[in-house]
Amino acid sequence: MRLKVATLLTGLSLLGAPRALAQGLPSFDLERLRLDPAAGSSLVVGNGEVGKAGTSRTSLSIAYEHSPLVLLADGTLRGRGVGQTSDKVGAVVDGRYTATIGLSLALVDNLELFIRAPYVAWQHGDNLVATGVSKPLNNAAGTPTAGVRLGVVNQADGAPLSVGVAAEVAPSWGNDQALAVNGGFSWMPRVEVGRRFASFAVAAQGYGLFREAGIPLAKGDIAGNEYGVGVALSTLGTTRAELSYRFAVNENKISISSEALAGVRYGAGPVELFALAGPGFGAAPGTPTWRGLVGIALVGTPR
Repeated sequence: MRLKVATLLTGLSLLGAPRALAQGLPSFDLERLRLDPAAGSSLVVGNGEVGKAGTSRTSLSIAYEHSPLVLLADGTLRGRGVGQTSDKVGAVVDGRYTATIGLSLALVDNLELFIRAPYVAWQHGDNLVATGVSKPLNNAAGTPTAGVRLGVVNQADGAPLSVGVAAEVAPSWGNDQALAVNGGFSWMPRVEVGRRFASFAVAAQGYGLFREAGIPLAKGDIAGNEYGVGVALSTLGTTRAELSYRFAVNENKISISSEALAGVRYGAGPVELFALAGPGFGAAPGTPTWRGLVGIALVGTPR
């Protein structure tokens, strides 16, 4: 009986080993851009504002990112921000389209709940199987997130600035073979500050990304916790333009990631159209050479 059990366990282990080797991909989420579901003054940087009870925004966006993950000659996996010249064996992901649904709702004054649900619609890369890195799936569900934002003070109530705090959680529900999930639970707290002037607004935020455990990448690299900041300048009115910059660093010194994005928004009643585009800098995994995004939103206001 013991011999049969041992034989069965050995067989199961042999079945599991080839699967792990064949996959050849880290359990890592490439996506670094998370649109602000409420999009107060900026599409990507929170400004601390939280609307009155009943305020809502539902959005659908489609984003393209170019070369967010490459295999280098030294065997490491990196992003390919502008100016990166390290010898490249090939692109694990050369191009990637992601569709994302976002929803924000102020349940009561100064308290908002929000969710994001991404889906990797299509991605393409080089055939690197001979190097031990398999091709990701072309499409799969990504990691959904849910969060809450609390307005601490609001400029609309007479304060000189709007200040808010938020926390977002990401369960490990995506697809690791599509590079669309982190290997475990993660959460992202942040602090937001903003101010509106007569014709423009400024916003800034600081945040952390805390992972349940470090994610093994390649050649001993571990993607650990991250810390980042973001700033944005935007105009106000029916047609709005914005400029934003975001910067993040990994605690394990796997390069840096930053992006500069220019955007435009046009509102017609409750409907808003928006677009973003710009380059990425640095070599942290998930940093694209450039990205572009278009979307539509439906904005609800309390009666």
